[in-house]
Amino acid sequence: MGVDVLLNTKKEGANLQQDTVSRESVVNNNSWMLERDKPFVIHNDIDGLLSAMLLSQKVNWNLVGFYDLKSVWFDTSFEGSIFDPIYIDLDVTHFQARSAGHHIILQHGKFHVNPNLLFNKNIYNFETKYPLGEILFLLWLYDEKLPVNKDSWYWLLHADSSWESYYGKVTEKTERLTQIIERNVDDWLRSKLNFPPLADFLRQHKYQDFKRRIDELIMPNKFGRGDQFSFRMQNWDRERTGIVDVLNHLESVLSWSATAIPRKLRKVRELVNFTLSDYDRDMFSKVLPYFRDNIFSHGVTYFNPPSMKVSLIA
Repeated sequence: MGVDVLLNTKKEGANLQQDTVSRESVVNNNSWMLERDKPFVIHNDIDGLLSAMLLSQKVNWNLVGFYDLKSVWFDTSFEGSIFDPIYIDLDVTHFQARSAGHHIILQHGKFHVNPNLLFNKNIYNFETKYPLGEILFLLWLYDEKLPVNKDSWYWLLHADSSWESYYGKVTEKTERLTQIIERNVDDWLRSKLNFPPLADFLRQHKYQDFKRRIDELIMPNKFGRGDQFSFRMQNWDRERTGIVDVLNHLESVLSWSATAIPRKLRKVRELVNFTLSDYDRDMFSKVLPYFRDNIFSHGVTYFNPPSMKVSLIA
């Protein structure tokens, strides 16, 4: 009912290759991406924060909340509904929502932008899916040049563990799969997003050398949980201090303005969350339609075995 379903994807589609996509056509088909002064919500990690900085500067969007894949949180001063903000670094695929994400999805609404959809990536060619952070997709989408300061490149490649994927340090690996993923990261940077300097940057470093720079430049600024700076809205007073500190630091590194963040938060909606795991890939096409328009967000996160995280509007 208002959801575009991709469940008829066949295995033959695994061989579909698409190296170039017109940035102009993507923006023209999603004109809301260019609208100014819009409220938006981000995922609660460093990729979301980097994306927020770019969008605040580029289109003057106003950060009004966060979605941690369990609950939606708004600034107490924002009175809009759950579908009013634009969701960034989030595959909110409900037909009433506008969003931009980067995971493999199986159904989407009219207003969802995702590099995997653009480049024909699906559950049958999962190993060639988009392997980078949302921030790099947005830099490409808005035709932004890379920052001059190369220290900032470590931050851009740290988002969503992109550099670790390149060196074969994320998810289950065989030697063959490690080689595939390394080539895939290189291909997306070099051929699809047209950031060959970043691809060369990774090629020029050994894993230990790159990790040492990550430890020197990024880890001293870490707050929240884990290396991706995942923060909790339940501890907002404490977490907000860490966010402000890292945004101020990034302002000096990236030469982007630090985005304004909410002072106080309220939980707007708690979602029903579950994971479909150990499924044959074809099984998703039988399970997902059952929930239809109750699906708020979802994404296939692993493929051996396939695993899908789903959040439903209660």
